[in-house]
Amino acid sequence: MGRSIAMNVSIENFNISWNQLRRKGAVSMCNGLKSNYTVSVVDLSWNGLGYEGSVAVGRLIQRNNYLQEIDVSDNRINWEGAGLIAR
Repeated sequence: MGRSIAMNVSIENFNISWNQLRRKGAVSMCNGLKSNYTVSVVDLSWNGLGYEGSVAVGRLIQRNNYLQEIDVSDNRINWEGAGLIAR
C-alpha cells in the first residue's frame, strides 16, 4: 500500500482514519507518504499507531515538506512518541 501512495499524484487530502492500521500499517503508509508531494492533509486518527507508528510519523514530517496538516489524535501515542513527532 505504501508504494501505491508514493506513486499517486492525484490525492491531496488523505483520510485513512478509523482503519486499524496499527504499527506495521502505519510504517508502510508513512513510508509511501514520504515521497508523495501532492498530499497536503493527512488524517491518521484512531488507528492505534503506538510507538512504532509515531516514529514513522516523525520521519514522515521530517522528510516531506509539502504536508500542511496531519492528524494523529487518539492513537495510543505515549509521551516519548509524541516527542518524536514534535521534533
